[in-house]
Amino acid sequence: MNKIITCRLKITKYKNYGMTFTSHPDDMGDEHRFFWSFYELNNSKIIVLQHIEHWNKIFIHDQFEFSYGQYVLNNGNELKYEFGEDFDNWFDNQPKTKGLLKINYPTEEEKHCIKEFYLMHIEHKKLIESDIIIINSHQL
Repeated sequence: MNKIITCRLKITKYKNYGMTFTSHPDDMGDEHRFFWSFYELNNSKIIVLQHIEHWNKIFIHDQFEFSYGQYVLNNGNELKYEFGEDFDNWFDNQPKTKGLLKINYPTEEEKHCIKEFYLMHIEHKKLIESDIIIINSHQL
């Protein structure tokens, strides 16, 4: 049974990077397509959404992975996504799990809010990289 989640959270800003990676089809014809986007919520959290599509000549299924866009490293330094930063630079500088002081994951409410927004406003144009979009409450 699906849980109904009421979303009190709102997206205040987002950046869609489009399809950032794709794998070459393997011997069985399986291919993966990776879409990344970043969201700032009205609770000041930055959420990273990785949307992965699985293909084998036709679309098979997809999955959604969520994480926070800020980390505290073992040395106490903070690593935080900055809206508009170069995606490749951000991706290449992500720490390994063992380098993190603590791993926190977005709440179910945060994930629900992001996924709902993505499916409604971004998925149909997911291939196109966006500018940084600022959202005021009157736009939704």
